[in-house]
Amino acid sequence: MKKRCNCVSINNSFCKLNILSLNVCGIKKRLQYPEFIELINRYDIICLQESKTDNCDEISVPGYISKMKNRHDMTFRKSGGLMVLYKEKLCDHIKFLSSDSNFVIWFEISSSYTKLDAEIVIGSVYIPPENTKYSSPDAFREIETDILKFSTKCKYMCLNGDFNSRTSTDADFIPTDGNDISDILNLPEITENDTYKFEIYNIPIARNNKDKTKNNYGKLLLDLCKFTNIPIDIDVDINKCTCEYGSVPINSMSGEKIKKWDINKKEDFILNLDREKISELENYLEETKSFPADSNIINKAVENITNIFVTSAKKTFGTLKNKSKNENTPQSTRSQDGKTMV
Repeated sequence: MKKRCNCVSINNSFCKLNILSLNVCGIKKRLQYPEFIELINRYDIICLQESKTDNCDEISVPGYISKMKNRHDMTFRKSGGLMVLYKEKLCDHIKFLSSDSNFVIWFEISSSYTKLDAEIVIGSVYIPPENTKYSSPDAFREIETDILKFSTKCKYMCLNGDFNSRTSTDADFIPTDGNDISDILNLPEITENDTYKFEIYNIPIARNNKDKTKNNYGKLLLDLCKFTNIPIDIDVDINKCTCEYGSVPINSMSGEKIKKWDINKKEDFILNLDREKISELENYLEETKSFPADSNIINKAVENITNIFVTSAKKTFGTLKNKSKNENTPQSTRSQDGKTMV
């Protein structure tokens, strides 16, 4: 395993570099929100997935330079896409690398800026979900090809992004049982993998992922990790995972979910709306309408509206219990400065 960088923060005595990876689901729409601008301004480099742009789009963010890798040259219905935003001060220190894959955009951060002993290569990935129009199992093969190509010339490498892969707690390395040729001959330099470095950096070998679900893409991601010696750093809270089939998470402690919307119960849903809470909300909006625009006021109003709808939905449609066990399982502790992660 090569020594590689952490994609969240590069921090040494000479340089601090903050990097964000985010599935933005349409960059042009997000840029209309001041909160989003405030968020990205905290970071030096922002790796965005599902930018939903084409080659006719021009994205301008004050203080940043943008680089796009679009799914289409020009299209009416935009989807997918990758984008990297980086601060203007980094213009002489960021170099984009050539790749034939549409699933990853690669760039290099120069050692002259980080003051490390070599460049850092970062790949920002977006792989569409399984069984969708743009899904492709070849995505992992293409990314693996790029990793092998770039790793011959780089010392530090990191992948970030949205892999749409669910890996449960399966191993992301090939375990050794003491019968490897390197162990028998006592030649540590001829190792098949470098899992011993987890012990050096006090990183748990066993993965501790709250999401216990696996899918085929998860298997492909684990195979990629094993073959390239790049471990996963993951911090997933099952209660914050994207919901499916119309169920909405409503209680993060119990894992309770509202059942799917039933159009036949529309009138019941309306009748179950708490009229007293609606009246209180109206009074609150009336009292605060003359106040200057304030995010706390808006957030409280939105929270009250949400609670009204959620309460009615619970009464109308009923709820489901999350099947996931081990609610108190600690989240992954693999995030360590100076280590590789996917």
